Amino acid sequence: MSDSGRYLKVCLDCFREFRSNGKNAKYCPECKERRERERRQEFKSGRQTAEKIRPAAKSLEKMTIGQIVAEAEREGLTYGQYVGKMSFRKK
Repeated sequence: MSDSGRYLKVCLDCFREFRSNGKNAKYCPECKERRERERRQEFKSGRQTAEKIRPAAKSLEKMTIGQIVAEAEREGLTYGQYVGKMSFRKK
């Protein structure tokens, strides 16, 4: 346990005590590092999945509004939801 830090906290993962300079800390340094590594891996795997989907997606610039509405209805989405989804994929 580190002796530096203003607040004495209990880690939500391993239930060990640790000291923190910030009052919002929830995890000890070891668990925090592990959780960040897992989060980065999840983000990276999600990003790779979106990149695989992107080439198959139709470009909104080349579609008429009627075509966009038809695509949205086919996917069970509203026009706004579909355009938002396609804009997100595009970035």
